Amino acid sequence: MDGFEYLALSHMWGTDSSQQLRLTASTLQEYQEAIPRDMLPSIFTEAIRITRYLGFRYLWIDSLCIIQDSKSDWTAEANMMSAVYNNAVCTIAVLYPPQVAFSSTQCRDDPRDLTPCIVREPSREKAGISVFPYKFLKRSALAQEDWPLSSRAWTLQEHILSPRTIFYGHRTLKWECVEIFCDELAGTIGDHTASNLPSMTQRELLSTRPIYEPNETPETAGQVKKFSDTLWRWVALMQEYRRRDLTQASDRTMAFSGIAQAFQAEHGLTYLAGIWKEHLPRSLLWHIHHSEDTLEHFSSTLLEPRMKFVPTWSLFAGPIYSNRDDMLYQDLNLLADRILSTAKFLHFRWRNAPMGHVPPTAFHDFEGLQITLELMVIDVSFSLSHPPPENHLYRVHCKSTEALLISLFRVDEESVGLTFHFDDVANFEEPPAGARMAIIEEGWDSDRNEYCFQGLLIQPGAKKKTWVRLGYCEGFVWLLSSLSRQNSFKSAAGGTVSDTSTLKWGEESVFLCIEGATMETLTLV
Repeated sequence: MDGFEYLALSHMWGTDSSQQLRLTASTLQEYQEAIPRDMLPSIFTEAIRITRYLGFRYLWIDSLCIIQDSKSDWTAEANMMSAVYNNAVCTIAVLYPPQVAFSSTQCRDDPRDLTPCIVREPSREKAGISVFPYKFLKRSALAQEDWPLSSRAWTLQEHILSPRTIFYGHRTLKWECVEIFCDELAGTIGDHTASNLPSMTQRELLSTRPIYEPNETPETAGQVKKFSDTLWRWVALMQEYRRRDLTQASDRTMAFSGIAQAFQAEHGLTYLAGIWKEHLPRSLLWHIHHSEDTLEHFSSTLLEPRMKFVPTWSLFAGPIYSNRDDMLYQDLNLLADRILSTAKFLHFRWRNAPMGHVPPTAFHDFEGLQITLELMVIDVSFSLSHPPPENHLYRVHCKSTEALLISLFRVDEESVGLTFHFDDVANFEEPPAGARMAIIEEGWDSDRNEYCFQGLLIQPGAKKKTWVRLGYCEGFVWLLSSLSRQNSFKSAAGGTVSDTSTLKWGEESVFLCIEGATMETLTLV
């Protein structure tokens, strides 16, 4: 509606969400007429006071603007979060849960405690009376990741999508917009402080920037960096989201859909279960960097199992444990200065939908989504140690495939490495049956005299001619000198290459020279 201005509230429901005042089908008519003031929790009354003080009449509160016991209304409204928070003039973010938000321990202190006043004889250099903010604020007061509100998954998109935010509940008020982050007394929080804090605002994540396709040849190195930066930012955002808690694990994809909608609208990309079509196949090269401490893993609690309706290749696919392991993305451009070959993304399809068609529920419902690629594959088999070696619980080596690389390149065992990073090891006692290695990219690092490649570990899916992801794989062959490099590539190319300079970079594959390696078209689900 033109000219309709409102504020929005971002808050925590507390440990017992059943005590939260909420709109239901039975209270809809009553609440449309009026909500008794004595029923409103202190967070709501304070947010209303701030809204009126700022000169606005309307305040959007999720629990009172969505019919909580209506699945259809909840789904429709939850799918509009991008518009709700992005169109709000400002969002009031209450940093603490209801049980402590306005308790005596959270009352704002006298601001004079943080703004010393000096009275002295005036001079040309100094004023007689000066008031200045105390600069050495505690990091916890500035670090957004330390605020209780930042532990909740739903509030991430509320924060990122809001053009302006008032952070309420600490000793001082804080303000953030696309231009600045500041404290009411300390003033602007400069880059020397902000550089140490994770910035998840629109300024960092939704500002206009070029997006380059991975298989294009960029005109400058700067363009490559911008493309890589975009993927790094996106994976960093996904990692921040994985760190946050949900009351209902089934909300994991929905609570992120607003961010995906906003990012797609700005950059003109196509969202596929946490990954962008325009970044495929390179964006499949993610893995979960699990704790290398075996004891820490086994003491970790499974918070959210793998979502069954999410494709195994999706960034949402991995289970979430209490130790909150990092999600990493590996860009081969950081490892290799010359790309030999890259897998080819062919198409995507949702179940019961035409090829390439994106349904209206695509931002939160990924059931039946599959992608088809043309890539190099090879069968792999390995046995697992019992028990798994300490510090290598999730990383497994494949000696049989390493032997093929040794034979191909005519190098010793120490010059070859091949590692698999499993997405989950809940059933780690048995090696996967029918496993294959699917290569996404291979390249050459001239500085290190190293041939390297990255890909996925896959196995047959439940449906015929489909494959599921088990994890990420990476490998390298280290060549001692430029002479061994030429001889090795000559061997790998069947004796047809006398110098690596004659290779057609981006067109010819060395991996296909491995015994048993083939080029195939596979569908991942």
